[in-house]
Amino acid sequence: MVSQEVDIEIPIEERIRRLEAQQRIRDLVSRYSMAVDDRALDELAELFARDGAFRHLNGGTATRGRDAVREFYLERMKTMGPSYHYPHDHIVDVTGPATASGVVNAHAEMGIGGRCIVVALRYNDDYVLEEDEWRFRDRALQFRYFMDLADLDTDYSHSKRLRFPEPMPADLPESLPSYKEFQKLYM
Repeated sequence: MVSQEVDIEIPIEERIRRLEAQQRIRDLVSRYSMAVDDRALDELAELFARDGAFRHLNGGTATRGRDAVREFYLERMKTMGPSYHYPHDHIVDVTGPATASGVVNAHAEMGIGGRCIVVALRYNDDYVLEEDEWRFRDRALQFRYFMDLADLDTDYSHSKRLRFPEPMPADLPESLPSYKEFQKLYM
């Protein structure tokens, strides 16, 4: 879990630098969503550090380097119609002058196989300031659900909420220690 503490002992210049970094990183996340939806592959690849990685925390996908990230998205986008990715909550922890980490909760809608697929997801990010631009050093994805819009109403409470490419257990919230503890204590 990323925490954000305000320390009034930190000089105002440093606090302003952190705030500016946080805003630029939030803009990075917005540009990512737009580049994916606009199929702007070159712009998308440039949002990642030279050796940046994109992966699924469940081990299903792992790429490293801008060319590999671009190729992954090219192949993925060939299988889908229009999409709409929209980030929600975004916690950013600036960890150094050129490093930060963050967590982004998001949704996506994608046309796949003539169906409307809806996705709830969480990005676990590490960012790096490279060539005076904030970029993704590591973007790791977890899913709460990934299913046909028609299935969302009846199958949301089912543990196998990932339906692409085949039914499998969801990453969230079942994998979280806090969720496991709650289940053990109260369910």
